[in-house]
Amino acid sequence: MDLSIVSGTFNRLKYLKGMVESIRQSFVDIYGLSYEIVLVDGGSTDGTIEWCENQPDIKLIRHASLMGAVKAFNDGALNATGNYVVLANDDIEFIDRSVLVAYIFMQSVDSCGMGCFLQDRNGKDFHVEHMPVVHNGKQSYGPYGQVCIVPRWLGDMVKWWGDYLHTYGGDNEITSNIYELGFKVLPIEDAKIHDKEAKDDLRKINNEGRMADPKKSQGHHPDSWAWGKKWRDNIKNVVGPIVRPTPMFEDQVRIKERILYLPIYEQGWDIQKKQKHGLRDALQKKGIVREYDYVSRTAKINKNRMILELRGITHQLNPTLILTQLHNGDLINAEDITYLKGLAPLARFVNWNGDYWPENLLSKEGLRLAKAFDLQTTINRDVLDEYEKLGIDAEYWQIGWEPDGVGHQAETFCDVCFLGTGYSEDRQKFIKFVRSIQNIDFHLYGAGWPNDWTMGQNLYNFSEGCKVYQGAKISLGDSQWPETGFVSNRVMQALAAGGAALAHQWFKGMDQLGLVDGETAIIWKSFEELKDKVYYYLDSENERKKIAEQGQKLALEKHSFDNRVSELFGILGAQVFEETTEEHWRW
Repeated sequence: MDLSIVSGTFNRLKYLKGMVESIRQSFVDIYGLSYEIVLVDGGSTDGTIEWCENQPDIKLIRHASLMGAVKAFNDGALNATGNYVVLANDDIEFIDRSVLVAYIFMQSVDSCGMGCFLQDRNGKDFHVEHMPVVHNGKQSYGPYGQVCIVPRWLGDMVKWWGDYLHTYGGDNEITSNIYELGFKVLPIEDAKIHDKEAKDDLRKINNEGRMADPKKSQGHHPDSWAWGKKWRDNIKNVVGPIVRPTPMFEDQVRIKERILYLPIYEQGWDIQKKQKHGLRDALQKKGIVREYDYVSRTAKINKNRMILELRGITHQLNPTLILTQLHNGDLINAEDITYLKGLAPLARFVNWNGDYWPENLLSKEGLRLAKAFDLQTTINRDVLDEYEKLGIDAEYWQIGWEPDGVGHQAETFCDVCFLGTGYSEDRQKFIKFVRSIQNIDFHLYGAGWPNDWTMGQNLYNFSEGCKVYQGAKISLGDSQWPETGFVSNRVMQALAAGGAALAHQWFKGMDQLGLVDGETAIIWKSFEELKDKVYYYLDSENERKKIAEQGQKLALEKHSFDNRVSELFGILGAQVFEETTEEHWRW
């Protein structure tokens, strides 16, 4: 687990629901970051327990009765599994993405042992409370973590809120021990909470002072008095922990990649949001991914506001990698990329152009866009030589198969199938020829064809496409521009789906993808050769099934998006994290 949010609670279900929902809102469109909410209940009777038990992200610890905040928070922290632990209260709300911001801050500042959320408690502007500390031998004041985030290993080392307090002072205790170990306690500027300051029975109980004699604590709450006595140096007449200049231990938490991912989702095809997620899934295995649908956001709010949103996201995430899918500069141009680079100076900027059109790739605007990136990737091999001449760092990077296109059973059956749009004259000629082949049962799926030709439409519906491939004996693939090495995702989807043997038109570099005639695919160069091979393999069931099996094995083992992402990181080079101060990110 990456992150645990810990709180005690008692009969505050109304407030608690708001706190929990504010945590969840921090992680909308965030992938690859795991979190849990650990709640310690002091015997609630208002439905809190029943509600918590039905929340999948809540781990509930039940105390039979109120045992005090210190025991509640200690038990919660000790049962947390996150690399970082947020110590919260049940009557607050985290503002915007504050929990995410705090996590990223702690990943970025290795000298920080506690990050403090700014709060609006007591009607004040957002601030962090201060407590007595000893700095350079003199009495001073430093921030302390009322609502804070701490590396779990460090919290475990200092024993969280200690064992001598009951209700108050635990946040001072853990802060003091962190100061004494040389770690910094820092406010997190963009991490804020709204404190609702519930005026209820729990607050009254907490302030009763456990029936202690107020004379013995000179008017203070007994816990505050106990903390002050422990941390007082009577000889030097100062109170508080010694603020040491450097950490006594190294940070023990692994730093994760932070990836801002801008995919293309075509307008009008909502199914993409559900089934086009293979690259995102693979990226989140490498780190935290923030996905941003720049196409639909531009359509909804206009380009200028979309760029402003990107600016805010970049500031929050402080990414180590920005991966975009831009086919031209219509929505995001070279100047925009340069601007974003200024906001994320340590991020590597990579663009993936998965389209064929050289008139875009090699246009004046297309070249300016490619030059703006640290790496331009393409599936059109033909343009790589031109990129090299112009000093553009570029690589061939092929598509993978979508996970939703694997593992489904056939619902219809045929000899030969083709899935694709009829957008070009060459493709229209190709399908017209296939339809002319005698004595085969041919099924066509896609848009742009005469209505009486097709069996339906399943563009971006990879699960339905898998069913079609599973029910066919041979699946077809064509190459509109074979000499460029360009090939659509149809190759990967047909292979990974299994069932049918892929009969694909020759294209440059197909052997480098593992497509070998008669072994993993059926390769053809002319329509007549295709017809001959269709007849041959329809009659040769064992050979055809072996090709289908080997083709699927090739795809599953070599052409997943996991493989593609590993290839990308291999191109970019191994990650190396180095120490920095709080002013810089570690990369």
